[in-house]
This record gives sequence, C-alpha cells and structure tokens, in this order.
Amino acid sequence: MLFDRIYIEISNVCNLKCSFCPEVLRPKKIMAPAQFRHVIQNVKHHARAVTLHVMGEPLAHPQFQEFLHILHEESMPLILTSNGILLNRYQDSLIQLPSYNTSIIKQINFSIHSFFDNFPNKDITIYLQSLVDFSKRFISQNPDAFINFRLWNLQGFDAELTSKNKIVYDALESLFSNPELPHQLNVKTQKSYRLDRHIKLHFDTQFEWPSLNSPHQASDGFCYGLSSQLAILTEGTVVPCCLDKEAVISLGSIFEVDLKAILATPRAQGIIQGFKNQVAIEPLCQKCQFKQRFQHHSKVLSD
Repeated sequence: MLFDRIYIEISNVCNLKCSFCPEVLRPKKIMAPAQFRHVIQNVKHHARAVTLHVMGEPLAHPQFQEFLHILHEESMPLILTSNGILLNRYQDSLIQLPSYNTSIIKQINFSIHSFFDNFPNKDITIYLQSLVDFSKRFISQNPDAFINFRLWNLQGFDAELTSKNKIVYDALESLFSNPELPHQLNVKTQKSYRLDRHIKLHFDTQFEWPSLNSPHQASDGFCYGLSSQLAILTEGTVVPCCLDKEAVISLGSIFEVDLKAILATPRAQGIIQGFKNQVAIEPLCQKCQFKQRFQHHSKVLSD
C-alpha cells in the first residue's frame, strides 16, 4: 500500500499555544534521531512523502537539522508544516542543505492563523515579511516545490474575511503586489489563491479535534485515514490519521512491528473496508467532524 503522506510526529511539544489546538494529554516526548531513521526506513516504500508533525512544532525539535539530513540520506520527500516563528534558525538548511545537490522538501505550509492567536497585540508585518522573503528565496532555489500560507480559521464554508484575516490579507497583497485576492470566500469551490509562482494563500474552515467526549457526528461517511494517510506518534504508535492525537485508535508500535504487519491487523483492515463502504466503524471516527470535508467524495478506491 502506498500512502500520499505519512505523518511522523517528531515532537508533541510546541512553542506556541493556539486556541484551535487542544492540549496534548500524552506525556511530552521528542523522537530521537535513531528512532526517526528506523521509522523512515520502515515507511519509505509505503509513502510518497512524510510530514514531521501530528501535534508539536517541527522546528522546535532540538535535532531538526539532523532529521533533515536523515531524510536526504534516505531520499524521502518531505511536506513541512510549521507556524514559522522559529524559521530563522533553519532558513539556509531548508533552502539547501550543504553537501546535497537537491532538496527533498516538496512543500512547506505556514500556519499563519497561529500568529494572532498568540500575539494579538503585535504587528504581524515583520512576521509575514520574514516568511515572504524566505518563500521567494526558497522557490527560486527549489522551483518545483510549493509553499502555502494557511488561514484555516474560517467559521463556515462560505464566509467573509474577519478583521484579523483582513490585516493578513492586506499585508500579503502588499508584499506580493497582488491586488486580486477575493474578499468573499467559498472553500467548497476554491480554497487557494496565487500569490506568486508556486506560492499560494490557502483557506479552510476551523474544525474541532475529535475525542471520545465529542458529540456524535455520523456513522457513515468517508475519510482518507489508512487509504491516503496514516500517522506515527512520538512513542511509535501507528494511528489511522493525523487527528488521532491521543492514540485512541492504536494499531500497534512501529518500534515493535513493521508497518506492513500493522496494516494487516483486523482492526486496520476493518477501518479500511469500512471507509470503502462509506462507513465509519470506529467511535472516534463517528465523532469526527473533519470527515464532513469529504462528504462529496467520489474517488474509487482500489485494493
């Protein structure tokens, strides 16, 4: 089985405290480089790309640069998602690691909606200027890669800009000299808008992280869990998707069993077959509102 991406949580510790990210109840932990290499070697033939998060901020990991080297050595493509606050630490390494001729970074997502959530009274211009300068430099050196500036804080599928998003909007319009960004948004019809070559502003709705204490949403529906993605938490636990932050649906430890065997377990196969039939069999999945984003899903899944 080949996944579009596998989420690898190298740390469940973050440098920010955002209202849209719930507290991590698991013990605070970071993944060691040797563990990370084991994970990459185990998943490299099962993934088109990996990420370095489920919870936590990847750039806050004290050995982040070593992890980049491991990805290069294993030729494993990376999709990096970050709040960008610590970007200055690793700008040069992200753009081009010394001694490597090509970058393994295929996409970078900056969660810019995190800024006002943590610094409500600060000017966002300096922060955005840093991200924009890096993005232009990164794309000039890696012309096949992509960068997304994420505003995933809309309160509905069809929404107008909030006052805070308008500040971000105006700043990005100025920094990219792009006066054609829309002010009325419908993320069911269009989620991203071009800022520059291979650099986009990306919108989506804010969602509630699922838990077993959440209200029941639906027992039917589709999710890409275990068809296009899965996640591996810092302690090695494999879960079906990147929203199972507390390992409610634990499928096994990748430090004890290889991924192929984990995917063959009855629980994993039940989840896979359930979603193929538009059925969410796990209680956590039944309480997850994120799968509403896939309610018009028509993709035919193959074995």
